[in-house]
Amino acid sequence: MGMILAMQAVRDRQFNNEVVQFAFAFNCEQCGHFCATERACAHEWPVALHLREHYAKPTPEVVFCKEFEAR
Repeated sequence: MGMILAMQAVRDRQFNNEVVQFAFAFNCEQCGHFCATERACAHEWPVALHLREHYAKPTPEVVFCKEFEAR
């Protein structure tokens, strides 16, 4: 059985409100494994769906990385 490294959630008004209300961190830029100068994950996972800029555009879901480690 393979490892699951991401999970998805619906990005709706409630989610967006709770991100602000609880200062919810879920982007690569907020992760201790993210190297800002290389714009890459230290564990070499793909970052495209986890970057802050990805969520600047309307998207129906949020993709969470299971290796996220808050700074």
